[in-house]
Amino acid sequence: MRALPAPLIYIQGLFRPALLRPDVRVPSIKNVDWPGLRKAGYNAVVVDKDNCVTVPHSDALFAPYTNAWAKLRETFPGRVLMVSNSAGSSKDRGGIGAEALSMSLQVPVLAHRQPKPACAADIVAYFAGRLGPPKLTRDKVPETHTEVQEDAAEQELVDKWRWSAEEGPLIGKPLQGTLEERMVAAQYRVPASGSEGPATDAAMKIQSTAEIQSKGKTRKREEAKPETQDEPLRIVVVGDRQFTDVLLARRLEKKGVEASAILTTDLPYPNDVRLLRKLENYLAPGDTAQVDRLTSFVHLDPPEPPSLKPTGLERLNPIAQIRSAWAEWTQDTPKVELDPRSGTWKPKPLFVAAVRGLGVGLQVLSIYARRGGAWAWVHIRRGAKKGWESIKIKAGEMRTEYRARKEAAREAAHVEAATQTDAATPASSGPKVTTTKAALAGEEGGLQSAQ
Repeated sequence: MRALPAPLIYIQGLFRPALLRPDVRVPSIKNVDWPGLRKAGYNAVVVDKDNCVTVPHSDALFAPYTNAWAKLRETFPGRVLMVSNSAGSSKDRGGIGAEALSMSLQVPVLAHRQPKPACAADIVAYFAGRLGPPKLTRDKVPETHTEVQEDAAEQELVDKWRWSAEEGPLIGKPLQGTLEERMVAAQYRVPASGSEGPATDAAMKIQSTAEIQSKGKTRKREEAKPETQDEPLRIVVVGDRQFTDVLLARRLEKKGVEASAILTTDLPYPNDVRLLRKLENYLAPGDTAQVDRLTSFVHLDPPEPPSLKPTGLERLNPIAQIRSAWAEWTQDTPKVELDPRSGTWKPKPLFVAAVRGLGVGLQVLSIYARRGGAWAWVHIRRGAKKGWESIKIKAGEMRTEYRARKEAAREAAHVEAATQTDAATPASSGPKVTTTKAALAGEEGGLQSAQ
């Protein structure tokens, strides 16, 4: 069955975001316990290039990962494969980038026609041995250089011995074979005085240069044969992209291989395809169920201690400057022990201890002063509330009394005004009133008599 092309696999990841979830997230390859993974049964590692072990567009190993990379190669000898969508892909014309990367990182680089994650079949074929043993440039160059040196030395030896082997007398029994065979046999030949025994015949055994070289190559192949060839294939895929590296692990599982995806989060060049990384995290947040099993192989670095130097606007604050200088000056000062023979009874530790003790005392005083102030403030507010309520009651009583007094004064003024009006009435008005009254009385008498 023909493998799916990469665009279709990407679309499959969009419709099934669970395929994009890594098994575990780590800051970098420094935080992975590679010997622990090897003991757990993993026997092969597939590593991405850009932002995982190198900076983009560079073949040099990222300097902080040097020790971790050496540990990885030491733990999985001959079983580390570099798979990149730049070096070794169809973009790498002539494989020049793959050769340069292989020489720099000292691991084989997979040459694949389809980009990740569509090259899972090629990875399985490589670890199964169907692509042949890895041919590294770092191995070819020394071997070629050694062969040139051996050819030059052999030619020099032929020139020196040509006269003795062909034109001059050769001591001992004449040898058969080519010039090279006779030269090799002459080096191991020990002629005995008198007769030749079995030891001499064994020493005179002729071995051609071709046989020696073929035996050496066979021995090298046997030594280079990985110990994990007979084990079931269990691959760790390490990369920084979910759409390529994590999907590659899932494609390997489709091929019947047990694979685990490790996603690195600390990027040497974080600005690379930032939008795609945000999309990946949005589509597939979290990890798979294997995270509980693989977390034991992750070692997180301790957080860096906070900087003692002030930053931002604190640099303009003299108190912050004093605190920073004091913290830096007392950073490595030992604590004073009670025993004077401990060696800590020195001017600087004693001075630092005295200042710290004074600071602790002032801190305690400030704490209790703050508590006392809070207690006093509560009681002051409570007393002020009671006093304000009593003042309001007293003010109400005074207002009521004032209103009553004002009403009484108003009534008294009204009575007095009426009295003064009656007293000021003129005397001439009296007879008129009397006459009127008398007339009224006469009218009433006339009415009664008429009745």
